[in-house]
Amino acid sequence: MRMTGWTQLVGLLCASQVALAEPIYLDCKTSGSDGSYDFGLQVDESTGKVSVTDKDGGVSFGAEATFSVDAIQWKRVLLSNRLSTSSLNYVINRMTLGVMVVYYFEPHVARQPSRILSDRRGTCSKIDVPERKI
Repeated sequence: MRMTGWTQLVGLLCASQVALAEPIYLDCKTSGSDGSYDFGLQVDESTGKVSVTDKDGGVSFGAEATFSVDAIQWKRVLLSNRLSTSSLNYVINRMTLGVMVVYYFEPHVARQPSRILSDRRGTCSKIDVPERKI
């Protein structure tokens, strides 16, 4: 009888596994004092990664992202050497789909402050992906 109860418990636990979520596709549009930046985004929380495709320049990259209850954040390092690092820092609000892209400069020289060179704000909209063959 104990073995039967144990078997039922294991079966119940196996049957209640939650399927991993499918990737979500977004179309994002931002603007700021230095112009606009539009990009496509694939968000895959199950792998902890995002894929970004620049709509204007055709640049694509993947990045590891941090997923919290209310935000998704990731960074693209543009230049890094012994003197400084410059990067684009992305934040998407998970509740509103508001997006912010900050161009950040961090000197590695003592007593020089980090600077925000520009920031762009906007919104993303979810894209419904049709059924695909491949």
